[in-house]
Amino acid sequence: MARYANYTDKTRGEQPKGNISPEGLGEDIKRHTNGSKGKTTRPKSNQPQFPYSEVFPPFFQKFISEAQESWGMHPDYLAPAILCGASAAIGKTRAFEIKRGTVQYGNLYFAAIGNPNSNKSAPFKFALSPVEQRDNENYQNYRRELGNHDDESGEPKPTWKRSLVNDITVEALGVVHQDNPRGVTAFRDEISGFIESFNRYNKGGDQEKFLEWWSYAPMKVDRLNRPPVYVRSPYISVVGTIQPGVLEKMTKGDGDKNGFIDRFLFTWPQGIKKPTWTDSEFPESLLNQYREGIENLLNLEMEEQEGRIQKKPLKLRPTLEAKKRLFEFYNDVNNKICNTAENDQLAGIHGKFDTHTARLALLLQMIWFAFEGHSHDKIELDTVERAILTAEYFREQSVKVYDRINRETPVDRLPADKQAVYLALPENKIFKTGEAVKIAKNNGMPDRTFRKWLNDPTYFEKISYGNYARIY
Repeated sequence: MARYANYTDKTRGEQPKGNISPEGLGEDIKRHTNGSKGKTTRPKSNQPQFPYSEVFPPFFQKFISEAQESWGMHPDYLAPAILCGASAAIGKTRAFEIKRGTVQYGNLYFAAIGNPNSNKSAPFKFALSPVEQRDNENYQNYRRELGNHDDESGEPKPTWKRSLVNDITVEALGVVHQDNPRGVTAFRDEISGFIESFNRYNKGGDQEKFLEWWSYAPMKVDRLNRPPVYVRSPYISVVGTIQPGVLEKMTKGDGDKNGFIDRFLFTWPQGIKKPTWTDSEFPESLLNQYREGIENLLNLEMEEQEGRIQKKPLKLRPTLEAKKRLFEFYNDVNNKICNTAENDQLAGIHGKFDTHTARLALLLQMIWFAFEGHSHDKIELDTVERAILTAEYFREQSVKVYDRINRETPVDRLPADKQAVYLALPENKIFKTGEAVKIAKNNGMPDRTFRKWLNDPTYFEKISYGNYARIY
């Protein structure tokens, strides 16, 4: 399967798996920028595109294929969900110090796109389940401690340290994060409700806060009749699903101009139908291995700071080879794509991939530590390779979202079978109802279904009785 743009490996004199030639790089830059002008064509294949076999430890080959067979979980949903699970588990215990003073954590803003019945939510619930289990254990401990607490002792009341929340309001996130310095992951099955809530009370102020928190600006939340919340460097992840028909909501309140949508990573597999029920059972041994790996991440601790109560993350520095490769990607690939983008919106999307790639590198390094015993105190060259390959998958998805919002016609958004009927009808020419019905029937659409559709003014113009024309 063709993979995404990288650049020649100058550090080792060869091209690692997944890279393309300098000529291919030029084509990739063209595709991402001015070369993408005009009508888009999106493959509607059900084949997975996320390069999980190249970026994840070997364990996940069997894990992902069994989940697809047993539960109908598409790899392009489950593989990103695993990244989100690792992100929630690691929290602020580890950070990627790219160079002195430049630090990235593994937090993500992530949206899985799919039609109803595409089974897009289940992979995320599955991947996050070990974190949910740890939250449940912490809650039981909290209840016991609360039952033993003496209100007159002067000791502070116990708090429930949890990593996952469903309430994405600013105040709720602030309270939970203050109780759990590791960080908070907000999971919403339908993220469109989260977007719609921005202007409910304060006309976009909440969106501004999420813009700032993505970049670790201090969390300051004032509360009526209660102490304010302050987190110096917050770790907030937002994970959810969304249907293609409401993607435009992500641009609400200037979300396409202020960089809000640029901060999200997306996955949008094509051609997915409702999964078929099978007798296949997911192996318990794989489930246990996955839980153990994520628990390895949940068991990581932040470092003590001498003379201070607050702990700090362990900072992973890149090896010399890893830093060289990362900076080559930044300077030779991403900068060129940004500088030749056809407009500011696309430049903004591509510009965030410096940050996305660094965060992916940290997550992948820690996943290889948790499941294969690799280093957890440095970022290795192979990890940067994997992060770049993963980032280019997500870049393709971001451009797809941009095209959907800014370039696509209603015809582009039709299901493949319905689109085939429409495109088979005469273009730039008036056609009679009987002629069109025959064309529709030859393409598998029943007479009654087509006649009803013919009255939709979005797609057809009625010229006179029995005479129609395509709008597109």
